[in-house]
Amino acid sequence: MKMCKWTWYKAILVLLIFFRHQLVGSSTATSSNAAKQKTALFQFKQSFRISTPKTINWSLSSDHCTWEGVSYDQSTGDVIGLDLSCSQLEGAILPNSTLFQLSHLQFLNLSQNDFSLSGQFPQQFGFFAQGLLHLNLSNTQFWGRVPSGISRLYKLILNLSRNNLSGVLPICQTNFSSLLVFDLPMNNIRGNIPATLSKIRYLETINLNSNQLEGRIPSSFAEFEFLQVLDLGNHQMNGAFPQCLEALPNLQVLVLKSNRFHGVKKKSSKIEHPFPSLRIIDLSYNEFSGPLPAIYLRNFKAMMNGEVNKIARSYMERQYYSDSTSLVIKGVDLVLERILTIFTTIDISSNNFEGKIAEYILEI
Repeated sequence: MKMCKWTWYKAILVLLIFFRHQLVGSSTATSSNAAKQKTALFQFKQSFRISTPKTINWSLSSDHCTWEGVSYDQSTGDVIGLDLSCSQLEGAILPNSTLFQLSHLQFLNLSQNDFSLSGQFPQQFGFFAQGLLHLNLSNTQFWGRVPSGISRLYKLILNLSRNNLSGVLPICQTNFSSLLVFDLPMNNIRGNIPATLSKIRYLETINLNSNQLEGRIPSSFAEFEFLQVLDLGNHQMNGAFPQCLEALPNLQVLVLKSNRFHGVKKKSSKIEHPFPSLRIIDLSYNEFSGPLPAIYLRNFKAMMNGEVNKIARSYMERQYYSDSTSLVIKGVDLVLERILTIFTTIDISSNNFEGKIAEYILEI
């Protein structure tokens, strides 16, 4: 009997020692990872010429979880967020930058800095953090091509606006991409929009305003079930009005201004209620002609919502991101940095439409 008790005690002791080693090993690994991430952050900061108020107190002798601009996972200690926007950073982000060692990042905002010395846009942005949900590199003077690997990131909100990116849009090779926002206005992207862009099925926002795009809107855009904002203003795009967009159930903002779209709109539609959710449409400064498109104007049900003034005001936005667009209102170019969900407008000016203005226009 005593032998059985002793064997039982020995078994418990062995288990306790085993779990202690596991905990110590896990703690050591966590501590080691935290130290590596801390060093990576500090070296990233040191790679720029200017120390700003956000990073002035970053020191290897302090806990990086207390550094301004840094967010971390409280359970693992991993760095999951970095916000150094408007920090007057000047220098280069090279392919071997220690930034790309922060593999647990979910949120990265480096907007409104100067990385013009980086050379080509680092392709590593498309691969280094598979859990990245928000990447804001707007107004950072990056140039070169958009990395094709970006489209592989899951549920990513991508903002590359106001840079010097060039070349053509990357061709999406997979049906599994799930970018949510593709925000690329005010760059130097040229060529046609690839039909394969529709493989990014979950896109909610496509903003390519003010680039150098040509050609037609691909008919495959009819597959964008979740698309809410499509801004293709200020290009040299052509072709007839894109009827492929009629049935998109969630499309609220359509901007095609200042292009070369032409032709007469058809008097009928295969869709009983085309553009069921559309609230903002800007077709100004194109080459459309013929009668006013009554089939569309009388069916803009979202603009005729008599209860709209009773709805609480909100904006088209997601975490860390607000939809924006550029419109012509009463002949004036306006940039809406945020879009109210109750805002409505129609602009078909500076075309060659003809005929009388029907009474149903007054209902909009």
